[in-house]
Amino acid sequence: MANIKITLSANSRLYADSPRDEAAWLERAGHLHYPLQCFPKRAGLGDWVYFIHRRKVVGRARILGIEPGKSRRTFTRIRRPAPPAALKVAAPISPVTKGLMMHPGFPGFRYVTSREEVRLARLFS
Repeated sequence: MANIKITLSANSRLYADSPRDEAAWLERAGHLHYPLQCFPKRAGLGDWVYFIHRRKVVGRARILGIEPGKSRRTFTRIRRPAPPAALKVAAPISPVTKGLMMHPGFPGFRYVTSREEVRLARLFS
C-alpha cells in the first residue's frame, strides 16, 4: 500500500478556512470525504493521507476507504457534483509536531515518494 497527499482547498465557500477548522469539522463528523479525479490504485485502508495547505504540509489522517464519488454537501452546506472517487478519511487530523516541510499544491492526489516518506516521518515524530 502507499501513502498519498492532497491539497486542501483555499475556497472558504466550500471548505474550511484553515487546517484547524478542517480538523474540527473532521472531529465533529468522525469522517470526511475528499473528492478525487480518479481512484488511487496503491493507497487504501489504513494508509496515511497528508494534507497540504498554502504550500506547507499541515497534518495527516488515516484513510478509511476510497469510494465511488457521489454528490455530497460540503460542511458549508453547498452541494457538489459527483467526483469519480471520494477519499474517506478518519478523525483526527494529526498536526505537524516538528519542523516545516514546504510543498507545492496540486489538483487531485499524488503518491508520497520514498524520499518524502523519510521527511514526513520526522514531522510527526
